[in-house]
Amino acid sequence: MSPEIGIKIRKLRKQKNLTQKELAFRINKSNGYLSDIENGNKLPSINVLYNIAYHLGTCPSSLLGCKKIKCQYCTKKYNR
Repeated sequence: MSPEIGIKIRKLRKQKNLTQKELAFRINKSNGYLSDIENGNKLPSINVLYNIAYHLGTCPSSLLGCKKIKCQYCTKKYNR
């Protein structure tokens, strides 16, 4: 599995000063599940990816490797 998504999630989570436990609570998942995503052992579903992106204040496409700062869709939905 590709660890890039998890690496990006971990980096953004730390920039927001959130612990794994706090983010896991916000997305209604276990700490272990989030840890597996961040370590590249699991890939999140689309719904979980959107939920994580929302709580990190970014767009899901950026977690998937989009090089744009924010796409048009995400600028409207995730402008926080």
